[in-house]
Amino acid sequence: MREAVEAAPQLDPVLLLTIARAESRFDPEAKNRLSSARGLLQFTRDTWLEVMRQFGARHGFETYANEIRRDQSGGLSVERPATLRAILLLRDNPRLSAVMAAERLTQLSGPLEHELGRKPGAPDLYFLHVLGPSGAARFLAALRSHPQSSSLDVVGLSAPLNKGLFIRNSCTLSVAQAYDRIGAVLEAGDGQYRPMLTNRTEQVSNGPEKVLETAQAPELDFVLP
Repeated sequence: MREAVEAAPQLDPVLLLTIARAESRFDPEAKNRLSSARGLLQFTRDTWLEVMRQFGARHGFETYANEIRRDQSGGLSVERPATLRAILLLRDNPRLSAVMAAERLTQLSGPLEHELGRKPGAPDLYFLHVLGPSGAARFLAALRSHPQSSSLDVVGLSAPLNKGLFIRNSCTLSVAQAYDRIGAVLEAGDGQYRPMLTNRTEQVSNGPEKVLETAQAPELDFVLP
């Protein structure tokens, strides 16, 4: 986590911890059975290739970054299958996964702030991480204009991959309910993790990895649907 903080010092590290807890239960090799998402922060194949292409060089992976090309269809690809496998396996590296999540959220938070007309809060950034820039913008626009609309209808194609975020007790949540639910989870995580990260003695003696090992948060029923 220290590396992630250094890569994006303006991003709250507590947010990264809470996202990691919600997305993977801190399992660096977690896999989502409904998508290609994998690792501590549940990067999909395409999103991981994108962040590695943009930020890999500054974190010691210049060779891999240069291997990722935009193809004729607009997607990202790697010519050699062995290289592609090696790049995608890096999602299992929890430090690198946290760093890349921090880089991505920092990059995307500026445009989102412009879109919202305010600084994004923790729930906004969570949806940015999960839904991507266009999906988050659509969801947050609906929150402003039609907060009682069905969250599943708003997120569209992203819904099956993240349905646990938008359904509770077999009932579809409204946009406002889904947003408030994530807000409550992040608030609970903040109360749990912030003392750990601000306790310099613990950080020095145990290191950030120990914080991840010992961290506990409220059980979340939308983790890895």
